[in-house]
Amino acid sequence: LKMRQDKKAVFLAAAALTSAARPARLRVATYNVLCPVHKSIKGGRESDDDALWLARAARTAAFVADALGDCDVICLQEWFFDDR
Repeated sequence: LKMRQDKKAVFLAAAALTSAARPARLRVATYNVLCPVHKSIKGGRESDDDALWLARAARTAAFVADALGDCDVICLQEWFFDDR
């Protein structure tokens, strides 16, 4: 009987610690950044002009930080990668 009570006490303590460590909510956001190769500008693509897409990328990063920064998870869609 004592062993059963000890196991139950350990289980209850573990459950209390686990539930205390869990956040009450999980905030998830998703944001489509519109990849520069898909954005048409002046008869071409935004990705053709580094100044254009870098400026928009900075504005997008600022927006995500300001508007979505308190989220636990942020999923970015159409992220642009250029290995130049």
